[in-house]
Amino acid sequence: MTPFHHDEKQPSEGRTAATHHAYVVMGIASCGKSVIGRMLADDSVLGCRFYEGDEYHSEESLDKMKKGTPLTDDDRRPWLERLSKVIFEEYQAGKTCVVACSALKQAYRHVLKQHVPDGYVRFIWLDIDASLAQDRCDKRHEDHFFPSHLIASQLSTLDMTVDEAFCHVSI
Repeated sequence: MTPFHHDEKQPSEGRTAATHHAYVVMGIASCGKSVIGRMLADDSVLGCRFYEGDEYHSEESLDKMKKGTPLTDDDRRPWLERLSKVIFEEYQAGKTCVVACSALKQAYRHVLKQHVPDGYVRFIWLDIDASLAQDRCDKRHEDHFFPSHLIASQLSTLDMTVDEAFCHVSI
């Protein structure tokens, strides 16, 4: 049994037990989404596919971030839709997956889970101190698309509560 296994042997009346989930590892830049997501997806933990959310950004959005311009809701919508499709496909296949995605706003999280039943998508919030995120981002490889000064815009966009998260990790 893994630390993220949730035993649902006795579902409430009228519901069936869910055995597969999409775990969205979320938070601001440099909180460790990709590292933790890959660890969770590893065969020794969940043994499932890992999706790097950054790989689903459009070239236009990547260029915008490289130039130091924060993304707008309109910029993020197609990216979130692409990730929502991935989550839906994993659900349709009856599989578990892990997705690294900032998922900063409740509206963004709604897009990610819009095509699957309630409870299939579970958010793991990596809640990091702003100064630690800034330091980590500054130490990234110089050709990474996300400049550290954009962390402030992510923090101002972040709309998350501990109650909403399946798992909350303070870093």
